[in-house]
Amino acid sequence: MSAQISHKLAAVSEVNYSCILGWTAQDGGIGNINAAPTFADSDGPDNILGTIDDNLRLAAGSPCIDAGDNAALPPDTSDLDRDGNTTEPTPLDLDGAPRVFDDPSTADSGHGTPPIIDIGAYEHGDCNGNGIADADDIAVGTSEDCTGNGVPDECEADCNGNTIADSCDLDESTSEDCNGNEVPDECDLADPTIGDCDGNLTPDNCQSDTDTDGLIDECDGCPYDVNKTAPGGCGCGAPDDDTDGDTVPDCLDICAGFDDLIDSDSDGTPDGCDQCPGFDDLEDADGDEVPDGCDDCPYEPVLAEPSEPGYEITCDDAIDNDCDTLTDEFDSDCLCQLADALAPEPAAFEKNRYLSFSGANSGRRTAVRVTLTDLPAPFDAFDGQIMWVGEPREISENAGKVAPPPDPSFMSARLQCTPYYMDWAEGLLHVTDDEIVPGAVYNVQAIDCACDFDSEVNYSAPLTITTSKWGDVVADCTTCPCGPPDGTVGIPTDVTAVLDKFKNLVPPGVPCAAVMKARADVEPNLPDWLVNVSDVSHVLDAFRGFAYPPAQTPQPSGWIGPGGCP
Repeated sequence: MSAQISHKLAAVSEVNYSCILGWTAQDGGIGNINAAPTFADSDGPDNILGTIDDNLRLAAGSPCIDAGDNAALPPDTSDLDRDGNTTEPTPLDLDGAPRVFDDPSTADSGHGTPPIIDIGAYEHGDCNGNGIADADDIAVGTSEDCTGNGVPDECEADCNGNTIADSCDLDESTSEDCNGNEVPDECDLADPTIGDCDGNLTPDNCQSDTDTDGLIDECDGCPYDVNKTAPGGCGCGAPDDDTDGDTVPDCLDICAGFDDLIDSDSDGTPDGCDQCPGFDDLEDADGDEVPDGCDDCPYEPVLAEPSEPGYEITCDDAIDNDCDTLTDEFDSDCLCQLADALAPEPAAFEKNRYLSFSGANSGRRTAVRVTLTDLPAPFDAFDGQIMWVGEPREISENAGKVAPPPDPSFMSARLQCTPYYMDWAEGLLHVTDDEIVPGAVYNVQAIDCACDFDSEVNYSAPLTITTSKWGDVVADCTTCPCGPPDGTVGIPTDVTAVLDKFKNLVPPGVPCAAVMKARADVEPNLPDWLVNVSDVSHVLDAFRGFAYPPAQTPQPSGWIGPGGCP
């Protein structure tokens, strides 16, 4: 009994005519019992103790019926029956039924003049307060008992107020229970923890939440993005990050790294990227991309191209057709020169995801064009498309992306939509992007910066580069360097070579280091200049016969064009 009653004071409480778990005669008191009270449904339809649907009315045969103490009934100080008498014993129970009612089928075991009060908040025998014993109500049909538990339906839980006990609503399908919580759906709709955000009269927890963010798809502005419930400034799937803290999200930032809101000359270009401070960058009378405020010759555009009749050199300080740092105003040599062909990699090893070549034309600025010549399905939709090699970066062979000196490194570049002019004669270059795929053919050509890149006669002879079969990285690494791809994918060759590169190991007994990163970096769809377990896994998939592209690679039907180029 000590677990049920705690003595906070020195005096010992006396408990009489109560139902107490663990009570024994040695605990004292009069009329106490320790038998189970036998409630109608102690855990309610949801089968969870302590929730609002618990039915704590006494069931037939309960030892608490007619077992209380009439003398312990407090006076009706709140005048529950509104008869003006506040000194009479409390006349009603928690249901509003008579507080004292005799159950003729139960012998009185309590104290007082019959009828004897029940132990508990509800009086058994007349739960609806109509003066007729519940058993008689049910027997003569004045009350229904769809549950068969001896309690009239009007005394059972009825959350929707349709005069049918909830449990019978569900059994007879007069109410639905889509989430299986044994509560009619129309009652779930009123529960703020469940709700009906789209107003379709179906509880939210019965509807789809694809991104599992707690908001159903119909109410989620980004149903496939767990981090967003509304597109925001950047749209679904893209974070509204503001790296430079200027309140403009990165996706809309005009001048990354600077405050877009600071525009001293009010020309629409933030100070951090202002080409001509103090003047409107958008005013360019001669169209030479130099704002008039900073243009020595603001009204003299180029009158014609060098190859056209009547070409006239003008005072346009933005034009340097032969790329020799002398503007055309002071330069008489601005003719287009045919570029030399690019040189293949000396070892000529085919790679899965990289095109490797050396530049030419030392001392002149050229652009390098890549033609997607013959790609496997589904990428063959882009055969004939043209892209350009972007600015090279020095990449670490061992870890990370940008090479930290003195790490071994290699030069790599991505593809882009527009020409990038520079002196490429600086050694071997490895070019990669999501359009460079296994089993494909590419033509690589150079063009001088003084030439019209819309004219095919101005391009160097094409260097044709073929990529290796999907997952085929080496023939073997028993000699140094590792042998070129051999048309097959094997575990002791290709998988082991990529795994060794991931670990940056020198295989036992082999006199050379692991295969180069440009050969081992086979994934993802946009190669990441890293070699990790995922690269190993994809080569293993290729060994098992899985075709390229991997499942996560975007399909061409979802692209505007290679690299997003029109």
